[in-house]
Amino acid sequence: MIITWAKNIKTQLYGSKIITNIAITFFSKIFKALTILILMILTARDFGAEGKGIITMALFLPDFLYFTLHLGLGNASIFFLSNHQENEKTVFNNTFWEGLLLSFIAMTITLLLKFLKPDIMGIGFPNELFYLALLIVPFSFLETFLENVFAGKQQFKIFNGIIIIDRLILTIVMIVMFTAFKITLTSIIILVLINLMIQVLSYFIILVREYGWPNIFAINMAYFRKAIDFGMRSYLACFLCYLILRSDLYMLSTMKGMKEVGFYSVATNFIDAMLLLSASASAVIFPLISKENDKSVYYIKKFSGWMSVISILAIVLTLMFGSIFIQMFFGKQFVLSVKPLFILLIAMYFWSLLSIITQFFAANNYPWKAVYIWIPGIVLNIVINWIWIPKYGMLAAAWSSVLAYGLTFMLHFILLNKYQKVHLKELLYPKK
Repeated sequence: MIITWAKNIKTQLYGSKIITNIAITFFSKIFKALTILILMILTARDFGAEGKGIITMALFLPDFLYFTLHLGLGNASIFFLSNHQENEKTVFNNTFWEGLLLSFIAMTITLLLKFLKPDIMGIGFPNELFYLALLIVPFSFLETFLENVFAGKQQFKIFNGIIIIDRLILTIVMIVMFTAFKITLTSIIILVLINLMIQVLSYFIILVREYGWPNIFAINMAYFRKAIDFGMRSYLACFLCYLILRSDLYMLSTMKGMKEVGFYSVATNFIDAMLLLSASASAVIFPLISKENDKSVYYIKKFSGWMSVISILAIVLTLMFGSIFIQMFFGKQFVLSVKPLFILLIAMYFWSLLSIITQFFAANNYPWKAVYIWIPGIVLNIVINWIWIPKYGMLAAAWSSVLAYGLTFMLHFILLNKYQKVHLKELLYPKK
């Protein structure tokens, strides 16, 4: 009886640790998203839909380059650290230099494309903001790569604490600048750049104190080959997912211009915020089920069911208050953002479940089948956007996301059943 009681206590404590890690990660992501939301509200009120569109595309550039060229090496560091398969100092050293080198490759390719196609960022995008946004790229890579080192060691409190403090400072400085000074779009990007630099420097100092200075001549090629083998599958799946999520914005910018992007980005900002809980859960689940692979389906069903219920609640609340909130904070001109927001709620539901289900494949060395099944969705998304955006604009972009994510969810469900028999209702309803 005493042994059974002790095991139950241990299980409850371990479960509470998982919930705590999810809560901390979710809170930091909410804080991060809230900062961006405040920035977008202030920008929209001062510069209108076109200015909002320009800032959205400026922040989109480093984000896009990261997802285009990260090669899954950051995800590999989580996988190998959580399994205790590699020396922590080796993983940190490799991860730092890999992130830095990949960011420079991304910047070089982008500069070349800019030379060949000057309007690569869309109609009406200023050149000076292009080059400033490009400076964000190395810090964008290092931010995520170094966070993955902490995540692999399950040190969620450390990097999430830094994010909260860093974004609190950014929020205060932003509000002061917008209310007390004559701010420009250029100064907004500079502020974001400085803030990200401080965040990355904080990560770097903590890790250097633990593992010493990273040495480019000490890169472990054997570990790199293992990391790239795992990472490429993870990378391709993430990249194809990201194309569905963000190709709409880019195609709108090139086909309809910055104003249309400004209206549509308000809707996507709301969706991004609602996806934070699923992103937080998946960030904690991945190292957990990598370590306890025999319980992977149990965790997937448990968290997917609860995510389904929470997402439905978020959809109902958004349908009730979304229009009021948009007009109250962004202004009445942004009422045009309401329709695409309501459409994207359906896509958000599918994506919130997908973000949980995909962790099963990630923790099982990401089989190539789990990569290929993203392709039909992205092809459908691009084709619909290409045909209908010129005529229907952002409404076409929203519906293309719904169809793409709905198709991709069903394909993932079918593939999951080839590994473990799971009923659809087990993913849609929490187990009692």
